[in-house]
Amino acid sequence: MLRQPDSPRPPWNAARPAAERPGGDWSACAPMPLPRLFVDNRRDGSRLLSSALVITGIGLVRIDHPLGQVVAVIGGSISAYWWLCYRQLQR
Repeated sequence: MLRQPDSPRPPWNAARPAAERPGGDWSACAPMPLPRLFVDNRRDGSRLLSSALVITGIGLVRIDHPLGQVVAVIGGSISAYWWLCYRQLQR
């Protein structure tokens, strides 16, 4: 026969103090900056931009299909972002 413990366990989602949580207290950590998602030279930047434009073109060829529309929108958004980053590069 199984015997129940005298004191019940708290549920798995019960609130615990931050020091007792797995991973400790994260409030003391400084926030890390996000990566820029672009390169630091014009040669590699132009390669990234041309690849994004080719993928956008592939999506535009099949714009009648829902997947083609998604690829065109995502590729176009990435192309626009990388174009803005590319214009800011000096060399």
